[in-house]
Amino acid sequence: MFFAHVTGDVVGGGQRSTHGGYRLEARFLAANTAGTFFAMLSVLSLAPIVSELRSGKRRDRIVRLTLYGSAGPIFLVCLLMTGSRGGFLAASAGFVAFALLQVFAGDLRLTRATVAVGGGVIFLGVVLALAGDLLITRLMEGGLQDAARANISAVHLRAFEAAPWMGYGLGSFEAVNRSVMDALNFKDLWDIRAVHSVYLGWLEEAGFLGALPMFACIGLLVVSAVIQAARRSRMLSHVFALIAVSVVVLVHGLSDFALQTYAIAAFWSYLLGLQFRLSQGSRA
Repeated sequence: MFFAHVTGDVVGGGQRSTHGGYRLEARFLAANTAGTFFAMLSVLSLAPIVSELRSGKRRDRIVRLTLYGSAGPIFLVCLLMTGSRGGFLAASAGFVAFALLQVFAGDLRLTRATVAVGGGVIFLGVVLALAGDLLITRLMEGGLQDAARANISAVHLRAFEAAPWMGYGLGSFEAVNRSVMDALNFKDLWDIRAVHSVYLGWLEEAGFLGALPMFACIGLLVVSAVIQAARRSRMLSHVFALIAVSVVVLVHGLSDFALQTYAIAAFWSYLLGLQFRLSQGSRA
């Protein structure tokens, strides 16, 4: 997707964004969904890098670090190419979560963590300065889009409040959206296929009775992984990175609908299962 985008290969996915502007969509048909995907990969790439840096194995370390160290920046540049403000903020939250887990649940000293975080911030600033023009422009000009999203959320929040317990049924968003559309909100609602919040979308379609079990299941998986990881001594960086990826998805879900894309939902489901199992360690 990176090479297709920079070379303008329409067949390979380097076409103009369907929503205007030259934003990397990576075949998701939504640049913000691609933003979630590359934010997840950017955070996930921290695991092998940190693991190699902290490993005592010196043989072929340079080769491995070169491979991992080149993948991470490519994912980060792809994230910036999506121009996704929410994706960038979610990735930042994931980086912070990873650092905090290393300090409070791992054995990384605070002084070393401070140096590492400082270096990471400098690196992120350099990458943003070199490849973040699109993102910076969208951050500066986001007022109209934010107002539209606020209006969409307000309209569908009222729809949820009209049927809070059972909702309107899974997959009912478009029907509900048409039913709440009027002359005042038509401009914001006429071409959307999901509300810009995974949480509100689930509550509207499934109601409290359907949404709470899903929220509880995800919460138990993440919290259990954090508790179990604190008792581990091996592969901690990988477990922490997987937990931080969940932070990315949950944070971006506040303002976008990437989880309603089947590929993203399947990818995160796999990572949740991997996160849960890996945090348990080996058993006799």
